[in-house]
Amino acid sequence: MKMLLLILCPLMCCAQNPSIQNFFEEYNCNCESYDNESLYEFFGFDVEDDVTPAIKAIDSFCKNDHKKTTTQGYQTKRSENQLKTKLKRGQYKVYIEEIDKGLAAKCPDQANTFSHVTKLELNISDQISGFVSGNSFAYHSVYGEFIDGRIKNESTVEFSMFWTEEGSTYNAGACSIEILDDSTLKLKSDGRYFYIASGTGKNEFLYKYSFD
Repeated sequence: MKMLLLILCPLMCCAQNPSIQNFFEEYNCNCESYDNESLYEFFGFDVEDDVTPAIKAIDSFCKNDHKKTTTQGYQTKRSENQLKTKLKRGQYKVYIEEIDKGLAAKCPDQANTFSHVTKLELNISDQISGFVSGNSFAYHSVYGEFIDGRIKNESTVEFSMFWTEEGSTYNAGACSIEILDDSTLKLKSDGRYFYIASGTGKNEFLYKYSFD
């Protein structure tokens, strides 16, 4: 039987994947649950035979299979993320209406008048255009227009912003919009702080969007 083992070992090494896979399926086991008796029976060994080569072949199969599964899982997840974050031609829209809870509590009869409405539109076509508008924390109307837009990478556009507040317009510098996933985008300013529906200046905003 040892001679038979020597003959079978090269075959197992060369074609171990289908053979071991068949072994797992026939005995309803896996890399962690097989036993030597099953090996004797499936591969035709005698009790006194050394099954170490078969065990090594199984170990090799399991390591390769795990590596393949891990790689495929990573590639699939990466592809899904790329699909979700890739910029698409069309229009991204944000619409948020928020009630100033502090003022609404003081004047409950006029609660609906203490609202902040934020709108954002990003248009991706042969050119990039868009705007963000809303109210500042002092209820001043604010408006930012995207100009000189360009695609930075598959999920991010960069542009300059003309910012208008209380009748004054100025160049607010470099900004960007990054599509984080299939429902969230990030508006970011390069160092400029904006007061949009907030008493605190921010240079980064996260918004939920819809897509047309």
